[in-house]
Amino acid sequence: MTYESKDTLGKIINDLAEICSSNVYYSVYGYLVVEKESGDESKPSQWDYTTEEGTYLGGVNQFKWSEVFNSCKVTSTNVNGSNVSYKTQNLNLLSPTSIPNLNGFEKVYNYSSNILSTVEQCKELSEYILKRKGAIQNLVKINSIPMYHLEANNVVTVTDPQLGLDKERFIINDFSIPLEIGGVMYLNVVKAKEVPFE
Repeated sequence: MTYESKDTLGKIINDLAEICSSNVYYSVYGYLVVEKESGDESKPSQWDYTTEEGTYLGGVNQFKWSEVFNSCKVTSTNVNGSNVSYKTQNLNLLSPTSIPNLNGFEKVYNYSSNILSTVEQCKELSEYILKRKGAIQNLVKINSIPMYHLEANNVVTVTDPQLGLDKERFIINDFSIPLEIGGVMYLNVVKAKEVPFE
């Protein structure tokens, strides 16, 4: 990896995270976190939102079908100057956007890099990207009383009959905490499901 003096430390950190297929974010305590992608099904819930308890102030389902992909191809030029690539396809019959369930329709997300050097790195990154792209199909915006212990990339469950959710597991994508007393916290969460692509 080669950088120029005008490049930022943020670019270097993002490039290193890309090689490792890792999440990069700041914790609620202001620490920079570089975290390897882990199985969402094994993460404990940080909070269980229900319409029966007082912290949950409602939610809205959002579907972004235009941003959903069922295939991801990662291509990179390695140190020898030759190209390496890998394509991951969602062939899971339990997934509504999988290639078989869309009658063979394949929507490919192409990602180019110049820092990956092996097919294994391309494979890891393509699976990571496709998992994240697939999760976007069901984004839920939650209004909540401020919950200061919640952290990004962790699980909450939501039970809301109006949204058709019964203790559904979600990953916190991002959130905003109000500065004023009595304000509302907003969370953007996505489905926390492991996708067995093949």
